[in-house]
Amino acid sequence: MSEHRIDPVSEKQPQEDGHRRLFSPSALAGKVVLITGAGRGLGKTMAHALAACGADLVLTARSGEQLAETVDEIEGLGKAARAITADVTNSDDVGSLVEAVISDFGRIDVLVNNAGLNAGYFKNRFEEMPEEQWREMIETNVTGVFLVSKLVGATMLKRGAGKIINIGSLFGVRGSPLRICYSVSKAAVIQMTKTLAAEWAERGVTVNCLCPGSVNMFGDSSDPKVLEINETRRKTIPLGRLGEPGELGPILVYLASDAADYMTGETILIDGGWVLS
Repeated sequence: MSEHRIDPVSEKQPQEDGHRRLFSPSALAGKVVLITGAGRGLGKTMAHALAACGADLVLTARSGEQLAETVDEIEGLGKAARAITADVTNSDDVGSLVEAVISDFGRIDVLVNNAGLNAGYFKNRFEEMPEEQWREMIETNVTGVFLVSKLVGATMLKRGAGKIINIGSLFGVRGSPLRICYSVSKAAVIQMTKTLAAEWAERGVTVNCLCPGSVNMFGDSSDPKVLEINETRRKTIPLGRLGEPGELGPILVYLASDAADYMTGETILIDGGWVLS
């Protein structure tokens, strides 16, 4: 009898192709997905994961140059994507964006609310927080999600079907010094998720929230400053490492797929156990 051996999964494999190992290239075939903040960072990574599983993508961000780079990368993989520049805090921009998508594709099946300012954008003691910084963070991270969800949601409610995936953060469920502005904005996104899910469930629209923890967005950087920051972050994570951007792909694809039709109002943490520490 021959011995069957299962080779161990390489350390890089889950980060690089987790969605490909778990889902077929047609898992999202025929679905129109709108991703905000898709020009860089996690938004770009999410676009790649969704495209790999067959979704028709519409990508939006304020920077047309960054969007063009993302589209070029996706087209280089043999997939298609359309870029539309828009500021999610501007209701006119959002209205024009939604009209363009509906005109071209007829519907929006999935909305990924990713656009926002990240945790490192403002870092202040509460008593020293400039009012303009507070307003900018809330406007971008909360009002932006409100405007896009409202206008896209209206088209979904009309059809009686749709999925909204909000991108939150572990800071939204755990208090952290110097991060109150960002933490409050992401806590609001989590609560918006729950409230919309309760309000829209009977009308066919599901709403869930994906909360990443510390993610390595710098790759194998040799920059001493980056290495120091990553090491400090790593020490707070029970699994002993930062997450990789590609590790968000499988759960994102699942939430966008028909397999998640019975899930709504959930906040899913991907943090290596950081919230437990």
